[in-house]
Amino acid sequence: MTKKTQKELAGAGNIHPLKAKPENPSLDAVTVKELARPLIQARHSIRKAVQSLNASRDEAYQHGRRARQLKAYGSPFYAGRIAELEQAASAIHKGTESLRGKLKAWGYLLTDIAHVLDSCTTLAQRCDLLNVNIADRGDLTESDGLIQIIFAHGLEDSAEHRGKDFKEGAMFEALQMVFMDFLTNTDEGKALGESLFEEGGLFESIATYTKDNDGNLKPTPPKLSLVKPTYH
Repeated sequence: MTKKTQKELAGAGNIHPLKAKPENPSLDAVTVKELARPLIQARHSIRKAVQSLNASRDEAYQHGRRARQLKAYGSPFYAGRIAELEQAASAIHKGTESLRGKLKAWGYLLTDIAHVLDSCTTLAQRCDLLNVNIADRGDLTESDGLIQIIFAHGLEDSAEHRGKDFKEGAMFEALQMVFMDFLTNTDEGKALGESLFEEGGLFESIATYTKDNDGNLKPTPPKLSLVKPTYH
C-alpha cells in the first residue's frame, strides 16, 4: 500500500485488514475466504460513503432548485431567502469534500489490493465476490481482474444495473474518483486528457473553453472535418 493511501485512509475510518503482498501472492498464502471478508467490509464502507454523498448532493440540489424557483418570480422580496438557500447549497457542497476524500481513499485501496485478489482467485470467484450475475459474464475472460470488472465493464452488482446506458455501482464511483485524480493531478493524466480533444481523439468534435483576462469562459469551436458522401 502506498504511503499516500495509508495517509488518506487514516481519516477514512475502518482500515482494511487485507495487506497487499507484492511478493508473488498465492492461494496458499491468502485464501479466498480471507479475501472475501475484507473485500465485503470494504464494499460496505464504500456504499455508506456513496449513500452519504448522494444524500448530500440531493439536499444541495433541492436548495438550489428552490432558489431558482424564487428567482423566477423576479421579486426583490425573495432576495434574502434566495441568498440563504444558495449559501446552504454551497455549504453542503463544501461539506462533501471529506466524503469524496474518503471515497477516493477507498478507491486507491482497491487498486492496491487488486493484484493480490486477482492472483489468488479465478474469474468465477471474482465475479461471485462482486455479485456479477452469471448472465452478464459472457464477455469476461480470466484476464479480467477486479479493476477491469468494476471499472472497465461496470459489472459490480450487474443485475441491479442491467439495461442502463451508463456504468454505476459503489466501487465504480470509488475508482472513478481515482481516475479523476489521475487526470487532474498527474502530468501523464493531464496529457491523456488533452489528447482526447486533439485531432483523432475521442472528443475532437466537442468544443473546448478558454478563460480570458476577466475570468470569462469563451468557447473554442472544434475543427471542422469533411466527411465523404456515401452513395447507395
